[in-house]
Amino acid sequence: MLFIGIPTKGILTGVTIFALPLILSRLQYAQEDVGQIVMLYSGGVLISSAYASRMVDRLGRTSGVLFLGALGSGIGLILISLVSWNTLATGNLAYLGVGVLMTGMALLGLAHGLINAPIITHIAKTPTANEMGQSSAASLYRLLERIGHISGPTIVGYLLLANQDSSFALSWIGGAMIVFSLLFLIRLGGTTPKATS
Repeated sequence: MLFIGIPTKGILTGVTIFALPLILSRLQYAQEDVGQIVMLYSGGVLISSAYASRMVDRLGRTSGVLFLGALGSGIGLILISLVSWNTLATGNLAYLGVGVLMTGMALLGLAHGLINAPIITHIAKTPTANEMGQSSAASLYRLLERIGHISGPTIVGYLLLANQDSSFALSWIGGAMIVFSLLFLIRLGGTTPKATS
């Protein structure tokens, strides 16, 4: 919940929907280009969701997939934050900057696709789910993850304000997501919680 679920939804609403279009607009990107870049996120989610579900069904373990999703999310955000780096934004490397941005968005989408489906399976296998019931635990998770939907734009907006609207504010969120992924893996000891009878 704290390391994967809420931060992922915060990134979706705070970065992908709210901050990134503003940042790209201020960097003089055309509206249609902004829309196509944001669609890379949706394409990544669509592609990786199908494979993530099959992988979890085959392996029977969710923590590794969730770790990779959170780690990829952090790396994707760091790549996206480089969009306003002067070395990439000007001169002969201008197309490299767009390439890095597109790679970061695609990676963020692929990473979130690795999280969306397996996290419900992960929640259903926790000791809490055994006590409350799987459907009750999943419903409670879905309710509480809305905290990320609500807080994401607020936190990202504050970070942009503190960094004078620089896209480098996104690298702070990416770094935090990498730390969260490591804490998630350490907390679980690298395994999916076992069901108790």
